[in-house]
Amino acid sequence: LIVHLPSFLEKGKGITIVVMPTVALAMDQEKNAQEHYENVGDSAYRPQAYYSGISQDKKNLIFRGIKEGTIPILYISPEAILNSNFYDLLLEAAAQDKINRLVIDEAHIVIDWGASFRTEFQFLSIFRKRLLEISNKKIKTVLLSATITDRSTEILKKLFSEGDNFFEIR
Repeated sequence: LIVHLPSFLEKGKGITIVVMPTVALAMDQEKNAQEHYENVGDSAYRPQAYYSGISQDKKNLIFRGIKEGTIPILYISPEAILNSNFYDLLLEAAAQDKINRLVIDEAHIVIDWGASFRTEFQFLSIFRKRLLEISNKKIKTVLLSATITDRSTEILKKLFSEGDNFFEIR
């Protein structure tokens, strides 16, 4: 609900980027989210998952949806954001107020994996800061985890907040 409800209610007025740790999880989340958008006619206004192996038509649909700000939810890996055309495309969308929030699912992975395995997870904090600069701090950041330690929380606060701008719900 944290991701789905605001994205659904905004009705084409911005994108929620959801960073996922695995392709299988992204595909599953996309499938589940699309059930809530069944009665929407335009396929560009449906949650989408980007991963290697999708068709060129789907890639084009996703790129168009980002440019227009009509994809309500985009499930994507940190590698796809940081090591591809998405980086500039998402920054451009942020500059045009087309991105509403950045969500990192399984945020404890930033700490657990980020130092030596899939370091792109830790670079997400730099990407987020760039999004905030470009959007005049309009983008919200949400870190989700069901298995986070106090130590991980402290590190995430340092990486993903400015001063006391960090709210924690457990």
